[in-house]
Amino acid sequence: MGLEKIKAELKAKSGFRASILDRGEKRVRDVAQVANDQWEVMGRPELGDEFESYTVTLVRDPFTQSGWRYLCSCYEHRSGRGRRRKLCSHALAVILWRRHNNFALTDNSTGDNGERSS
Repeated sequence: MGLEKIKAELKAKSGFRASILDRGEKRVRDVAQVANDQWEVMGRPELGDEFESYTVTLVRDPFTQSGWRYLCSCYEHRSGRGRRRKLCSHALAVILWRRHNNFALTDNSTGDNGERSS
């Protein structure tokens, strides 16, 4: 599926602002999977990043509708509290990357929709 269609679906379903989806799209080529539920997103100074890379992890969260949420290492840095309340563009890049690549793991791992599959 193309990135524009994925972005439109995310905007309609989750209400993400177009600007944050555009920032996530700019980062898609910077995503590398490092473990089953963990990705590294290379930092981009032109997008305001202060660090060389950021780690995005999908973790169990019983307080969310899906039971899972993305956490990013940027949440521990300056202004991270605000990004944590919503979702940062690093995590959105991972979601876009996974959907664009029809990424699906098996054995109780993450599915291509950003949620955990059974």
